Amino acid sequence: MRAIYVAPGVLTGVTRAAADEYPYEACGFLIGRTEGDVGWVDRAVRTTNVAPSDRARRYAIDPGEWRRMEVELVARGGTLLGIYHSHPDHPAAPSPFDQDHAWPGLAYLIVRVDAGRPGDLAAFELRADTRRFHEVPWGERSASGGVPPPNADGISTLALAPGARRAP
Repeated sequence: MRAIYVAPGVLTGVTRAAADEYPYEACGFLIGRTEGDVGWVDRAVRTTNVAPSDRARRYAIDPGEWRRMEVELVARGGTLLGIYHSHPDHPAAPSPFDQDHAWPGLAYLIVRVDAGRPGDLAAFELRADTRRFHEVPWGERSASGGVPPPNADGISTLALAPGARRAP
């Protein structure tokens, strides 16, 4: 994806889940639609971290929740655009574990949480050809659904949710 635009309020839910689950990793689905190579996230669906060990450094989504999400998308429409998860007391950047378990074509929104307080957010996508992550510009859409005009690269300057910071 060239960029991800998140509907108002979605980031609030994502950062709340990250704070609630601290000191463990929170995780969930990013649901929406695509237009060309741009993802439009309409909602986030919180899931249960069922990692068998070290949930403070790993996440796994319950297979039953995957199945329910797939059934719902068929019934209601929408597309799985990506996964969000938190990094307790670690940077908002993919870990080696994240890289080993990611799927190309999905966006990965990572929230840093320090001492229970959400901080930096960053989005990444795994490239199928290199099996390496690249950062994806992201931001929150306005309440009217609009986005700022694109810059010279053809990507809008994306706004952050209140209190959120872009990862350095």
